[in-house]
Amino acid sequence: MKYNRLALQLQREGKKVIRLTAGEPDFDTPEPIIASALKAMKSGKTRYTPAAGIPELREAIAFKFSEEYGKHWTPSQVVVTNGGKHALHLALMSIINAGDEVIIFTPAWVSYEPQVRLAGGIPVFIETDDSFIPDIERLKNKITERTKAIIINSPNNPTGAVYPFHILKEVAELAIKHDLYVISDEVYRHLIYVGRHSSIISVEGMADRTILIDSLSKSHAMTGWRIGFAIAPENVALSMVKLISHTTSNVNTPTQWAAIDALSFDTSYMKEEFSRRREYVVERLDRLGLPHSTPDGAFYVLLDVSAVAEDDTVWVEELLMKEHVATVPGTAFYAPGTVRISFAASMEDIKEAFDRIERFISG
Repeated sequence: MKYNRLALQLQREGKKVIRLTAGEPDFDTPEPIIASALKAMKSGKTRYTPAAGIPELREAIAFKFSEEYGKHWTPSQVVVTNGGKHALHLALMSIINAGDEVIIFTPAWVSYEPQVRLAGGIPVFIETDDSFIPDIERLKNKITERTKAIIINSPNNPTGAVYPFHILKEVAELAIKHDLYVISDEVYRHLIYVGRHSSIISVEGMADRTILIDSLSKSHAMTGWRIGFAIAPENVALSMVKLISHTTSNVNTPTQWAAIDALSFDTSYMKEEFSRRREYVVERLDRLGLPHSTPDGAFYVLLDVSAVAEDDTVWVEELLMKEHVATVPGTAFYAPGTVRISFAASMEDIKEAFDRIERFISG
């Protein structure tokens, strides 16, 4: 957000800034979903709803995930939230007591640590391996009597890594052995380019200890609609609903009705375009001659600039001021010496941005 603000300031000054910072699709929300919201508003669906969400949406989510994963979840296990971030916050507030430890694999999304701390917990960071996949031995060594939960994020922000099923199974075995919760952030699950998505919630014995976080923000270009949800054990779901009732009351009503139609709307055209951009971005990164992640999912790459910069934050600011390309320093994601580049931008902008980045590095 900081670098978005700097980019917008330069734009107001008349500079042509290319922003590769955004964690949101550059597509418009599909018209049928907009039409669903308008229909809901015009038919008077503008009043309060139950704190957990309208029954029709909770039923639709429970049915969809039960069908996809071959399990059985009831609507009472579904909590509709103001985006995936809200679902994550409610989950942590529901399960964490003061002093509980929560394991976070790094590089990691910027909000995990603050949300753990807001809940009174203590974040415990574990660096992933060279492929940005969790290292099971490191995980074993970090689990203590105070460990309460493990956060996993696959596909991953900021690396684009997709965790293979055998790794998720090993994490699950440790969670069961030590009686831990797992919070599985799967908001990018629709954006996988290599292999297929696996969820830890599908591992035998994990449905009773996994809180799955998802949203329509990334998959349906609905970031501003603020619609997410969690699938959780019933006792956790009940706690989350109590928190909603005393904070936000409910997700805005027309969005909930639109979300029912969004769940069955095919957005594969977005994935196809992101896949095309991914191939181009990886090709341009290879040309730079600097180490980088090769994303199997999401729409980010992590570029290692340690060979050309002493400080990734300074490098990002200089790139922005000199070449007017906005990126995000890896320090924000506990990966100093790297830079996160989002390819949620038009191909035209991506091409121009990489021309500028090449010029910046060579200059």
